[in-house]
Amino acid sequence: MFNILVVEDSKDRMDFFKELYRLQNAAFVGNVSKAIGLLRTQKFDIIQLDYDLENGSNSEDVASFIGDNDMKSIVIIHSEHPEGVEKLLKILPSAFPIPYSVFSSKNSFSSQLKPLICQSGMNSIDSISKLLKEKLNK
Repeated sequence: MFNILVVEDSKDRMDFFKELYRLQNAAFVGNVSKAIGLLRTQKFDIIQLDYDLENGSNSEDVASFIGDNDMKSIVIIHSEHPEGVEKLLKILPSAFPIPYSVFSSKNSFSSQLKPLICQSGMNSIDSISKLLKEKLNK
């Protein structure tokens, strides 16, 4: 079972990710302070970030916390905000920018990701990284 943190404030997107990660140990938060609080106390295999969050805030501080603490998590930026994605990639250059629309499309990326997440273990973390790199041609 993977430990996953999703930082997202949209209820619809949150519901989508809750279904995707329903068999995992997943935490879902919509603001910076809760995200950083969890990152201080738990280790996550996968961290997903939206850029725009509650009350006009954004996830730049969360990304900085991840980078400053040299967390070895797979980081996926699922934001649809291009300028925000660029800002987060400057902070976390090894993150994977996979927009929410790619996750939720008919020929969905999540249908490829879900079986890998259900496998758990180091081989599947490597497989998830490989799938993300293939998706982005990195």
